[in-house]
This record gives sequence, structure tokens and C-alpha cells, in this order.
Amino acid sequence: MGAVDLLGSIIFAPFLFIRGKFSTKKGPHNILVVRLDQIGDMVQAIPFFEALKRKYPLSTVHAVCVKDCAFLLKNNRNVDALHTVPSSWFYPERKANMADYAGLIKVLRRAGIDEAYDLRGDIRNLIFLRLCGAKKVMGYDCAGGGFLIDKKFPYDRDEHEIDKNLKLIGAKAEKEVAVEFPRSVSEEKTVRAFIDENGGPKTRRIIIHPFTRGGSRMWGMGKYADLAVKISKKENVRIFIIGGKDDERDSDIFSWNDKVINCIGRFSLGLTVEMLRQSHAFIGNNSGPQYFAAYSGIKSCVIYGNSVNYKSWQPKVKEDNFIALSKPTDCGPCELSVCNQKTHRCMDLITVDEVYNAVEGWL
Repeated sequence: MGAVDLLGSIIFAPFLFIRGKFSTKKGPHNILVVRLDQIGDMVQAIPFFEALKRKYPLSTVHAVCVKDCAFLLKNNRNVDALHTVPSSWFYPERKANMADYAGLIKVLRRAGIDEAYDLRGDIRNLIFLRLCGAKKVMGYDCAGGGFLIDKKFPYDRDEHEIDKNLKLIGAKAEKEVAVEFPRSVSEEKTVRAFIDENGGPKTRRIIIHPFTRGGSRMWGMGKYADLAVKISKKENVRIFIIGGKDDERDSDIFSWNDKVINCIGRFSLGLTVEMLRQSHAFIGNNSGPQYFAAYSGIKSCVIYGNSVNYKSWQPKVKEDNFIALSKPTDCGPCELSVCNQKTHRCMDLITVDEVYNAVEGWL
């Protein structure tokens, strides 16, 4: 990658210099932002769109994301044009279709992109932005492709993801950030009816999400099952286990009853968010639902282990509402999707009793 960057820098340097010399000082008319990652990444990018629109209120903001994340931006007042693709190079289980990108590139070239932002720092994103005809590209030279960037920013791996995004437009987030998610009256009524069928509104509703992409971030299905049994002994609680349709194969490990309720594969993303809004506490792995829970204002406990520097990814919410469970190990933060140790030490160190004791005051 280093040789490619060196050659690219030599070839592109004159073009970047000329563009910088003669570029207009006026604000950009069309701005393009690309974020082709998972749902959690997109949630953390929402404050960027708000700050971007505040800085350039008269600009037309185009956003590109995968279809899984589209509902987060579909009705966002800070995004004027939303473009989606079925998958990307960050979804290994689904191959990205280059024909989809070719069509999107044509659309964006016709729009005339004056300024573009890559929130990830990835050479594939940067190539995409250049193919879209972006006149000026801002981003991080941390994974190759620096020669494609007009304005590079220092990349700090340990910086909070929201601050990392905002740095590209000279902004910084507060200690606590508000993130709004789309909701509908029909979803609110559906969830309210579901709650009425399962204990009623006076119960303490606890959401457990034991799933996530990447085995290194899994605490363990058996541990979550034991935790659910332990919590269910509390009076007036209902535990709702949530997950996607692909997670249904692991549902047999739980002991289902009138206090531990199977919601795996039952709810759409919109209903999942609404269910979290109408609950009291959330317990889960490092995955998208943690953000829906925490930013919806419910008390949240996330079991991070030590596969990532959790401080750069945890939601920016009130400290009293959030518990991050992580223990140092000599093998982490590894940033691996699959643990390469003989035992999953960073997760094994976190016991069921420790999680229960951490959240007991919320039950």
C-alpha cells in the first residue's frame, strides 16, 4: 500500500495543487458524505450531518450508505438526498455489486459534487468519491489513498468516533450528545400492545441483545441465558431477548417463560428502536442496539470485553445512564473480528454475577 500511495502522490500532486490554487472561496453547492459501514457507525455519524448543515445551511447534502442504515437518514432534515447500495466492502457476508456503484456514480457525477467527506478513512471510499467527480475530498490518510485527498486530517485511533467525524469540519461534540431516531405512531401503538400482552406497562422491562457481528465481541450465549434466569427472579420484571432473523438458530439456549420473552427475529428495526424507548434498561454486546438504547435515554450496560478501545465507540450520554464493562488483557485491544487466543480471555473475565451486580439497581 505504501508504494501505491507514493506513486499516486507523485501523479496527483500537480492536480491537487492547481485545484487548490483556483478553487472558489464560496461555500460548496453540493456536498457528498459517504459512510458505508454498519448501523452503529451510522448512528455515530448522525451528529456530523447536523453540524455539516449548520456550517453550510444553503448546501445540498448528499449521503451514501448501505440499505440497512437508510432508515436512520431517510427523514433526517440535515440530509437532502439519500443514496443507498445493497452492500459494501465492509460487509464480508454480502458481496458488494459493482454495477450498483456504477449507476450511483453516474447519478452523483450529474449532481456535480463540490466537496466530499470520507468518514471512515479507506482507500476504496476515496476512489469512489473521486469517481463521483468530487472537486474536493476531505478525509483521513490512515488506510492508504492519501494522494486522493485534498485536505488530510490527523487520525487518532483513540479519539471518540463522533469527534473524529466532526474534526473534518472543524467541530467538536459536547460530552453528552442527543441523537434522534425516526419513529411512527403505528410502531408506538404496536409496541404498546405487545407490552400489554406481556406483563403490562407497570412491569420493569429489560432488553437483552446477546448477538453481534464478529465473535470477538460476543460475551457468550450461555452467560446471557444464565443472566436472564437470574434477573427473572426479581419481582415485576419482564426480560425481552431481541435479535435478527439470522439469530433465531441460537434461541434454544434460553429458557422461555412468561418472564423471559422471545423477540428474536420478531421485530423490524423500527419496532426494535420503539421497544427500547418503552423499556427501562438494556444489556448487550458491542453492537448497533446499544446506540438505540443509550441515545433513547434508557439505562444501558454494554459488555465490550477488550477487542476495541470502547471509549472511542461508547455512546456520548449521561454517565449515570451507561455502564461499560471491559477488563484489560495483554492481547487487546486487538480490533479483530474473531478472537485468535486459545480462550476468549477478555470476555471470560467478565462473569454473570459481575454483570448482574452492575445492573441490579436498575431492575
